[in-house]
Amino acid sequence: MKYIFLLLIILISCQEGLEPKLIPSSFIGGVITFKGGISSWPDSVTALRVVAFKNDNPEVFFEEIAQGNAYVDFTSLPIRVESIEWFLNIPDPPVEIKYIAVALQPTSDILNQIVVGVYTISGDKTQPSWVKVDIGDTFNNLNIEVDFDDLPPQPFDN
Repeated sequence: MKYIFLLLIILISCQEGLEPKLIPSSFIGGVITFKGGISSWPDSVTALRVVAFKNDNPEVFFEEIAQGNAYVDFTSLPIRVESIEWFLNIPDPPVEIKYIAVALQPTSDILNQIVVGVYTISGDKTQPSWVKVDIGDTFNNLNIEVDFDDLPPQPFDN
C-alpha cells in the first residue's frame, strides 16, 4: 500500500515535468528597398543575404558566423527586384544585434561579400542601428535601403 501511495506521489509530481517547455520563437525582419529599382542592380550578382551580427564591428564574415556571432540564412534572397521582404530567426534570445547588413556576393566565391546596405534609423550609413531581441520578440520593421551608387563602409576583410 505504501508503494502505491509513493508511486502516486511521484506520478503527480512529474506531470508538468513531462511536458516539453516551448520557448517562443524570435525573429527580425523588414523590407529591403533598392534605390533606382531594378535598373540600378550591378551586372555581377550571385547572391544576396541579410546578416545580423552581435558585434558592431564585424571584420571577417565567416569567422563571425563560425564563432556564433552572426545570424544568416545562406539561401539567397531574390535578386534584380525593386524591394524584398526579409526575416531571420534568432534562436538564442535575449541578444543585442548591433549590425544588420545586406551582403551581396558578386561571384561564385562565397567568401567574397560586399555590404550594400545597413539597418540605420538615422539614415546615416556610417551609423548602423542596433536592436535588442528578447524571447518571443518579432521585429518586422527593420527596413534597409540599398543604394548601389552610395555603398556603406565595408567592414569585411575578404
